[in-house]
Amino acid sequence: MAKATSGAAGLRLLLLLLLPLLGKDVAEEAGCPLSCAVSKRRLECEECGGLGSPTGRCEWRQGDGKGITRNFSTCSPSTKTCPDGHCDVVETQDINICPQDCLRGSIVGGHEPGEPRGIKAGYGTCNCFPEEEKCFCEPEDIQDPLCDELCRTVIAAAVLFSFIVSVLLSAFCIHCYHKFA
Repeated sequence: MAKATSGAAGLRLLLLLLLPLLGKDVAEEAGCPLSCAVSKRRLECEECGGLGSPTGRCEWRQGDGKGITRNFSTCSPSTKTCPDGHCDVVETQDINICPQDCLRGSIVGGHEPGEPRGIKAGYGTCNCFPEEEKCFCEPEDIQDPLCDELCRTVIAAAVLFSFIVSVLLSAFCIHCYHKFA
């Protein structure tokens, strides 16, 4: 949680956090949501920008995958501050910044509610739809490739072996035909 203290250092920190909000310096790319939290997968998360993102890009936080945990997978504007289990001053400016910490709506799936709002701990991947005031915590849908590197190597070797056998068999048949003809 980032807290602005009095003095020049605190003012610089507050400006650093608020500039992306005030300037609406959000990558308004086609198909990208306003909130980073909408993204459910790493690839779609990191290719978009979102409200409150200091770098202009959303960041993916990979969870540890061990039941309901504070370290759940999610997409956020900055993994340093969101989610951290605390709805801070910057995050209260707009629900789209960090609904994982600030949502007052319903949370579907395995989770432990935050005090007084948000997600304290979640199961798998948690993504949120701030406009509908809903978050979902669901098991990670890890899609194993249909055929990994070893599988491709075995298939390639089998095809090569089949080709060699067919060439040898053809040569033998041709040899026998000429011998007995």
